[in-house]
Parts: sequence; structure tokens; C-alpha cells
Amino acid sequence: KKEFFGGLYAEININYFIQAVEEVILNAMKYSPASSDIIVLFMAQKDTFTLSVINDIITNEKGLKGIPMGYENLVFEPFYRLTKTVNDGYHTLDYGLGLTLVEKIVTKHGGSIAINNITDHSDIKSGPKIKVECSMVFKISSL
Repeated sequence: KKEFFGGLYAEININYFIQAVEEVILNAMKYSPASSDIIVLFMAQKDTFTLSVINDIITNEKGLKGIPMGYENLVFEPFYRLTKTVNDGYHTLDYGLGLTLVEKIVTKHGGSIAINNITDHSDIKSGPKIKVECSMVFKISSL
């Protein structure tokens, strides 16, 4: 058991958990505009711990913005990619296995993962913006 917050624990392999978190953040970095913000939220509720990563989006070569409706589960399939563009700036292989690995880690720990577009209404001047949110949910308990 690993402690998340004072008195709250989860049955996780910390190395795999860190690998999943790093992969989700790296994915957000690769598919966000340069110098944009990436928000990482941690939330502990009654019996779950949620980690969410929210990032701005770029329009890919097909004109798609974010994760199109109906593709939310496909991004977890091995070798599936919404874009053919490879970002050389992160020294990754970009085979389309990152989110597949994350899903396997999360589900092996009894958790769930979801990725979808959200609308950010926080900037009154520029109006609503579409962002991508990837959330991982783990079960927790208290001792």
C-alpha cells in the first residue's frame, strides 16, 4: 500500500504509477501548443483518488481538434494514432503505445481511465476554448 494523502492509501505499484503519470503528461506536452499550460489536478474523494491532466490542443494535419467524438476509446488501442505527425522534440518512438500502456497500468490496479474534450470557460476575454482532459481514477482506503 502506498500513502497518497494523510491516512489515505491505494494498492499500487509506485513505479508503474509514476510511469503512467509521466506518459499522460508527456502525451499532453506533445499535443499542446508550445509554451501552453498543462494542468495536473489531484483529487481524493470518499473512496477514489483521481488524477486529471488538462491541456490546450493543437489542430492536426487532418484539421481535427482534440479527441473527436467517437474516438475517445480508440486512443487506447495499440498503434492507433489520430495524427501521423511525429514530434522529434521529446525523443519518443511515437508508435501509438503510450496511452495503451497507461490504460493497462491503470486497469491492472483496479482503476479506470478516460480521455475527452472539455470546454474551458475560465477566460472571459477570449471566450470558451476546447481542451483535452485525461483522468485516471484509483480506489483508495483509510487505515
